[in-house]
Amino acid sequence: YACETESRPGMGFRALAGYIGVGTDPQNYDRQGIAMTAPVVTNPTKRMSFILPAEYDSFDKIPKPTNPNVTITKLPSSMGAAHTFNGSCTDERAKIKAQDLVHQLKEDGVDLDEKV
Repeated sequence: YACETESRPGMGFRALAGYIGVGTDPQNYDRQGIAMTAPVVTNPTKRMSFILPAEYDSFDKIPKPTNPNVTITKLPSSMGAAHTFNGSCTDERAKIKAQDLVHQLKEDGVDLDEKV
């Protein structure tokens, strides 16, 4: 599962951080803090998501957001790889970081179908 919102400059991250209780009281009906996990996901539809910790393995266990701009989404099971970096991410920087990740995976002997 993931919590997600529209990724407007500076606003998407703050809405999600508020939901899990980073820098503020948790903005969910249970007022329950949720651990920050990686990765933070952004996609071409301009959505930003925080992947929820493993203990939130059913919709009933996930605190409901009080912010109407934050939604809970069920994600299909998948395996992925993450490349850590800080700061904001432009489209150009995202391409460079994706190429860095592909290069690292190849160095590590991972067989992949490259679409970068």
